[in-house]
Amino acid sequence: MDKAVYEADRNALAELRMVTKWLAGCPDALASRVGTCRKGAVAGSAKGLDGTAFTPSFFTLGQADMGNFSYAAGYLLREAPGGNVTGHVPLLGGALAIGQVWPDDYTSGPLPDYYIDYFDLGTSASYRFANDVIYRVDPQDGTITAIAGILTDDDFIIGEPAPGGYDVYNVPYAFRSRYADSETAIYRYANGYIYRLDPATREVDAVIELLI
Repeated sequence: MDKAVYEADRNALAELRMVTKWLAGCPDALASRVGTCRKGAVAGSAKGLDGTAFTPSFFTLGQADMGNFSYAAGYLLREAPGGNVTGHVPLLGGALAIGQVWPDDYTSGPLPDYYIDYFDLGTSASYRFANDVIYRVDPQDGTITAIAGILTDDDFIIGEPAPGGYDVYNVPYAFRSRYADSETAIYRYANGYIYRLDPATREVDAVIELLI
């Protein structure tokens, strides 16, 4: 039952996730709405969080939090000292929400074959991968139809406690009858693997590869 983690896939995925993908300048939708892409122009331009300052780490983006950043219209904006927007990132649930069209100029990274098979993604025209999230898209018009998976960089190491944030049972439904929590073992899912933990110590004692 227990399988070794495929280190080649883990290493390949880690290389893809090292750098946040920023687009230069102002998002087209925002520029047309406010006329000029400056923090002062977008603040209060819509209800909600527009104009609010956030750091990239708030959105778990792999970027040192140096500089000025704010949120507007589903994007994280990077600002120059004078307030002009110099870059932007479309965000999960914002500009990259289900029903939105994938931005043409926002490149999608490749994925290791394991994840393509595990999520049954099909051809490269049917999915996009950016900033640790896999999206299903309509290959005809690029509309986001589903969020296939969010990949974390948490390390589960046999003999050590599981990372924080896995208090809730999260095993995919198809595997719950086989890997149900009990008094002797609890199970947590991450990135295509189920991890068996000791209920008392929460130490990882087995890695289970989900077979395709």
